[in-house]
Amino acid sequence: MNRLTDPVPDGRAVTLPLPPAWPRYSGATAARVQRRIREGDVYAFGRERSVLELEGWAREYFQVEHALAVSSGTAALTCAYAGLGIGPGDEVLVPTYTFHASATPLFALGALPVLYDCDPVSARADIDDIAARIGPATKAICVTHMFGLPADMDALLELADRHGIPVVEDAAQAHGATIGGRKVSTLGAAGCLSLGGQKMISGGMGGLLLTNSADIHARALLLGHAHERAQEELPATSRWTGPAETGHGQNLRMHPIAAELALEHCHSLDERIAVRTAVLTGLSERLARFGFLDPPRTPAGCSRGGWYGYKVVYRPEHAAGTPIDDFVSLLQAQGLKVARPTTKPLHQTWPFQHHDIGLAGYDPQRRRPLYRDDELPHATHLYGATLAFPDKNLHQPADAVLDQYVQGIERVARRLGL
Repeated sequence: MNRLTDPVPDGRAVTLPLPPAWPRYSGATAARVQRRIREGDVYAFGRERSVLELEGWAREYFQVEHALAVSSGTAALTCAYAGLGIGPGDEVLVPTYTFHASATPLFALGALPVLYDCDPVSARADIDDIAARIGPATKAICVTHMFGLPADMDALLELADRHGIPVVEDAAQAHGATIGGRKVSTLGAAGCLSLGGQKMISGGMGGLLLTNSADIHARALLLGHAHERAQEELPATSRWTGPAETGHGQNLRMHPIAAELALEHCHSLDERIAVRTAVLTGLSERLARFGFLDPPRTPAGCSRGGWYGYKVVYRPEHAAGTPIDDFVSLLQAQGLKVARPTTKPLHQTWPFQHHDIGLAGYDPQRRRPLYRDDELPHATHLYGATLAFPDKNLHQPADAVLDQYVQGIERVARRLGL
């Protein structure tokens, strides 16, 4: 038998191209953007029309009192934490199995992220581990709906309510996802969406903060939308009217052209979610036949919405013990666009293993949690066993090429003697 890294003698199984990568935009949207550029209509300090239209859509779609368009999902999380009054010395519980922006805004606020583990199978938040890490300095809990799968919000909110702690939902990967018929990003004190990159609503860059709290909304305006917009929107009786004259030092506004781009995706979101759900279901059904691959599973009563990230757990014990990197090389040789994930769990990154993170004003002598590589075992294991499929291309039907993916996996299985 040839070495596993040798070329497959009968050529690649996958010869068809995947659909073009998301995001896509219409000619009508391109014309509106070109007109704005031609007319110099590319900025606004106050209540910009396209931004307001986007926020109006968000309030109606998510049925919330307040929606604030910002420059990124990271900015939305920053606004949520600032809106809750999180500051120096406060602790916020954050998942380790998430994108780093769930935690890093806390550094800028002088707060302390405390990491918790995930479920060993689904990657959902581990509610028991959250409970064990709540302490007297805990001021909020962040939960990420990873890969579009809603966290167990009933259990989490019951725990949080018992301790009087607000919940921030990071729904950057879960546009329109639901649990029990309720949309995620509307269940906690604040919800945060990313409208950047390959998200199902994409302005290239952008984000949304959703909340039913007038106070959170006002503080977010002060942080990132002062002084014109905050002064225009805050009532004269608000405690924040005076500070609105200057604001609190950040410019986190969404760019009008980003809002124009994102608006195209808003009104067709549910239709595209239906297509994307069908693609996810079809791919998972194809992969479920292989005992060495565990595709993502969606529990009854949940939907993943416009999910972001299709991750499969590899079981080497069912693949003749083949190391994961060798297995990936074999799949790639068959033409499958698969890879190891690149975003490590937070506890494996520098800021969570060292006191000095190089941020001015963040005292390296301050006592804060640091983590060993094996201290959050479920996330460590999942990251080490995960394969990433090309989710940005799976926004429209792709049955023919996915059938070829199955053929490629079957070839690899035969080569391994399975």
